[in-house]
Amino acid sequence: MSPRPAAGRAAAVARLGPMHAAATLRAGAEPEHLVIDKPCDANATVLTEQLRGIAYHHPQIAVDGVTGAVLAETGTPRLAA
Repeated sequence: MSPRPAAGRAAAVARLGPMHAAATLRAGAEPEHLVIDKPCDANATVLTEQLRGIAYHHPQIAVDGVTGAVLAETGTPRLAA
C-alpha cells in the first residue's frame, strides 16, 4: 500500500489493542511488527506485519488509525521469488 498523504488535520489514533486483535484474527497469527504512520494526523495509518525472515513476502494489514477500518491487506506468507 502506498502511504496516504497527510490530511493536515489533527486527530487521535484509536486504541491499538482492538486493531492488534483484529489483525491477529485476520492473519491467523499475532503481528510481530506494528508501525504508525502520521500518528497525529486524520490520515494516520497503522500497519501490522508478520515477519517470517528475509526470504519471505510478509503479510501486512493496513488500518485507518482513526477509524480502525481496514484499508489494504496482502496475502499469506510465501517464499520470495
